[in-house]
Amino acid sequence: MYGHPLLVKQWAKIMKPDATPAQIEQARIMRAAKIAKRIFMQRQNDLFSPSAPAEKNLPDGSRKVSTFA
Repeated sequence: MYGHPLLVKQWAKIMKPDATPAQIEQARIMRAAKIAKRIFMQRQNDLFSPSAPAEKNLPDGSRKVSTFA
């Protein structure tokens, strides 16, 4: 099929079959999982970041020093 590239792209999108209810539900579940993972990873970064409030409250001598340096 010959035509303008944008029209060909639109035609291909129009001809694509509609998603089944199972595919829609799967996409919804995956989106929710992705959001939950993003929130979890953000909380982990906040918990273990060097600027975390718990780290600031420790006295200087109680911070562990790495022995692998």
